[in-house]
Amino acid sequence: MTVVAGIAPGLDYNFDSPRASSDFDHLRRKADQLINQGANDILILWDDIEESYLADHKNVSEGAAHASVINELGASLGRALWTVPRVYAADIENKNNYLQEYFSELEPQHTVLMCGNATVAASISPNDLLRLSSATPSDKVPKHRLVAWDNFYANDYCPRRLFTGPWTGREQINDYLVNPTGMPNTDKLLLDIACSTHRSDEQKAAWMQALQRHGVPDSFLAIAPYFAAPFFGDREIIGNMDDIDCSITQIDVGKEAIALAIEECLWKWKSPLAREWYPFIFGLKHDLALVHNELPRDRILKTQTPSLSNLILCNAND
Repeated sequence: MTVVAGIAPGLDYNFDSPRASSDFDHLRRKADQLINQGANDILILWDDIEESYLADHKNVSEGAAHASVINELGASLGRALWTVPRVYAADIENKNNYLQEYFSELEPQHTVLMCGNATVAASISPNDLLRLSSATPSDKVPKHRLVAWDNFYANDYCPRRLFTGPWTGREQINDYLVNPTGMPNTDKLLLDIACSTHRSDEQKAAWMQALQRHGVPDSFLAIAPYFAAPFFGDREIIGNMDDIDCSITQIDVGKEAIALAIEECLWKWKSPLAREWYPFIFGLKHDLALVHNELPRDRILKTQTPSLSNLILCNAND
């Protein structure tokens, strides 16, 4: 097993402080500590921070500054590093040519994590990563090892949702990091699904077998389309449930069968995984009741936030 330990210095890193007392020395000590505790590699993350280092620095760009920290830390530690640039997906604005400056400055031995066409992408290919990492449009071969940082199953940005469908659209990728949910039993299943369905000729069968290995009841298949996949940021059409491509998990069942499946999964399925999925399946029960105008007023007030309750009840009275 390889342990990659991440450090995110971007919120307050001071690029101008004297080296003797600089943030770089704190960063180096933290990296040493993690290595001494068993980390095999160090990952420096610049993602999800505000753009910086531009107003008062006319000669060095933000992208080059971030890459310089990686180069200097790698030289100081005597090893190649992993890193995530601030612009790590095509749906993040590449202001001031951040990526071009970053990859022009970054030494080739370092590994870069990127998401591809969108932070949550429908598909990821080596060409998607190459386009992001190219310092010039003529680049045909990546100068760095590129790893797909995949948010297919992640739900930190939508904690009321859960995604459990086959891992599709990644068949060309060899190096990838799957961003999980933080729920231990769920993540074990999702890793199993990813490994089982990646490049499988029988994705649906492989997916169903993975569910069975983790004790998911057959009744879940009736509601699986509601948990198949996220809304992808690189989709061209924003639509309803009928527009979402979840055909691999689609089961032709009626309203009553769905209701029975929900009840069985909520009350008859007993396991650590079932406990993790309980709030998501219960949420689906409420959502469907709202869609069919079957959730009483008191129940809406009990189960929804005050703001959402007010919106639902006001719309119901219009």
